[in-house]
Amino acid sequence: MMRQNMKMLTQKVQGILKKTTHLLAFADTSLYLILYYSVNCETDFLPQFFFRTLFSNPKQNLFYMKRLFLFACTALMAAGCNNSSDSKDTKTTDSAGKAAPATAAKMDYPYTLDEPYKNWQPGDQQHAVTVMKSLKAFETGDIAACMAGFGDSVDVRFDGYRARLSHDSLMKQFTAQRANYASIVIKMGDWESVISEDKKEQWVTMWYKQVETDKKGKVDSMSVVDDAKIENGKIVLLDEKIQHYPAKK
Repeated sequence: MMRQNMKMLTQKVQGILKKTTHLLAFADTSLYLILYYSVNCETDFLPQFFFRTLFSNPKQNLFYMKRLFLFACTALMAAGCNNSSDSKDTKTTDSAGKAAPATAAKMDYPYTLDEPYKNWQPGDQQHAVTVMKSLKAFETGDIAACMAGFGDSVDVRFDGYRARLSHDSLMKQFTAQRANYASIVIKMGDWESVISEDKKEQWVTMWYKQVETDKKGKVDSMSVVDDAKIENGKIVLLDEKIQHYPAKK
C-alpha cells in the first residue's frame, strides 16, 4: 500500500515538475517528495527519510546532498535575479511615471534691447561692500575715504547732469556737494551684486532712503537707487536716480 501511495505521489509530483520553470526542471523528484511529505504527511517522515538515506547508502546520500546544494544555490540565484529585475522594473516605472521637466517656453517680450540680455547672475559681495563703504563715507563727510572706492576716471550720471571725470575732479565735486549739508542720514533698503553671464560686466545696485538737512535746517527726504559699475574692484560708473517724497500736508 505504501509503495502504491509513493508511486501515485511520484506521478503527481512529476506532473507538477513539468509545469515549473526551467530553473527547477533539473531538480530531482525525490527532493520534492521530501518536501511534500514534510508538509502534508507525518512530521517524522523527513528525519526518518534522511536517516535511512544517510546510513543505508553513502554514495546515494552524497548524490542527494549535491542535488540539494545545487537546488539551494539555484533558488538563491533565481531570487536574486528576480529582485534585481523587480528593482529595475520599479526604477523604470518610477522614472517613466515622472513627467520630464517642461522645456522653458520662449518668452514673448513686448520690448527689445539694443544689446542681447546679459542674463545677470549673483556677483561678488565684496563689490557691494566697496560701494556701500564709499556711500557711508560720503554720509559721514569723509570724502577721502569715499573716493577710495573709485577708479582713476568715473562716468557720473545724476539728475540733469552727465560727465566723465577724473578721480581728482570727482573728489572736488563731492567735497563741494557735501559741504552744503549739515547732516545726511541714509537708511539702506537693499542691495545686490551681479555679474553678466559672459563675466564681462559687474554691477552693484543699492536702494535706500536719504534724509538731508541743509545748513539752514531745511530737511529733504528722497528715495535713491544707485547703480555702480565695477572694474578691477573699483567704481568706474555711478548712475543715481532719485525720487522726492511728497510734501507733508
